[in-house]
Amino acid sequence: MINPKISVVVPVHNAEKYLAKCIDSLLAQTLAAIEIILVDDASSDASPVILQTYAQKDNRIRLITHESPKGPGGARNAGLALAKGTYIAFVDSDDWLDKEALSFLSATIDKEQVDILGFGYRFVNEQNKVTSVRSKTQTYTGTEALRAYLLQEIPIAVWNKMYKREILLQNTPLFASDCYYEDMVATFRLLATCKGFMEIPAVFYNYVEHKESIMRSFSLRHLADYKRSFADLKAFHQSLHLPFQEELYAFLVQHAANAYQQVLAKENQDLFADYVAQLPEFAVQGMHLVALQAQKKEKKIRALLGYDMQSLSKWAFFLIHGIFHLQQIARVIKRKLVK
Repeated sequence: MINPKISVVVPVHNAEKYLAKCIDSLLAQTLAAIEIILVDDASSDASPVILQTYAQKDNRIRLITHESPKGPGGARNAGLALAKGTYIAFVDSDDWLDKEALSFLSATIDKEQVDILGFGYRFVNEQNKVTSVRSKTQTYTGTEALRAYLLQEIPIAVWNKMYKREILLQNTPLFASDCYYEDMVATFRLLATCKGFMEIPAVFYNYVEHKESIMRSFSLRHLADYKRSFADLKAFHQSLHLPFQEELYAFLVQHAANAYQQVLAKENQDLFADYVAQLPEFAVQGMHLVALQAQKKEKKIRALLGYDMQSLSKWAFFLIHGIFHLQQIARVIKRKLVK
C-alpha cells in the first residue's frame, strides 16, 4: 500500500498467547486503508512464527525483527521510522481494538483538526470480562493539555490516542529504549509540542489485564526505569522552559508514592532492601522540591499539612511517615491547582 490512512505500530515481545487476537482485530478494521507494522523485539517464544504467518497472509502487514531486545520504546521507534500513514496509532501486542475504531477515529481527527485525539478504553481480564472503563469528553489547547496531563487528568499511555504523523516526527526519537515507562516522557513531550488535543467518549481500546502485565508486576528494574523517566521528564521540562513547575513536582511526587506503594505490597521485602535504602534520595528530593515551592507560593499548604516544611529534608522523618506525606502533599497541591 502506497499511501495508508493510518499506520498502526505494534511492539511484540513474547506475546504468543495474545498475539493472534491483537492482529485479527486490526485486520478486521472497517477501514481498509491501513498498514500494520509489527515489530518483533527479540521474542523467544512462538511470536516470530505467528508474525511470519500473518505477514504472508496480508500485504498490509510490515514486519520488523530485532535480534536483541530494545524494549517497547525501541520497538515503537523502529515502527515509526517506517510508518507512512497520515495518522499513527499504537496497540500493544496483548490488547485489541474494536473493529470500527480506526474508521471512526480517522474521520474524527480529520474533522476536528487536532494534533492528538484521545479515546476511551476498557480493562478486560483473561476471561474477557470488562473490569472497568475510562471515557471522557474534553478539548484542550496544547498548553491546557500539558497542565491536565501533569494533574493526571490525561492518561500516560500512548495506546489510547491517535496522532498526526507530523507531531511524532517533531519529537524523533520519541521513546526511550529499553525502559518500562517510556510512555510517561513521550506523552509529556507530545502534549508540550502539540497545538490541540481532544478526548472523545467513544470506547475502542481493550487493555488485557494478566499476570505478566507491567501494571501488575514490579521489580527493582521497574524502579530504576521509574527514576530514569523522572529524570528525563524534568530535563525536557527545563530544556523548553515550560510552565507548570508546581504541577510537575506534584506529578513526580504522586508517581514516587505509587512506586513506594508497589514495593510495600510485595511479600518478599528482602528483594527490595536496596530500594528501601535508596528511597530517601529517590522520593524525598521530589517531595522537598514540592515543599519549597509550596512554602514560597502557598503558605496555607503548610498549615494544612500540619508540620514545618523544612523538616521534609530529614531522612528519618520520611522513613517513618514517607508514604502518607507523599500522597498528602500531592493531593493537597492538586486540589489547590485545580481550583
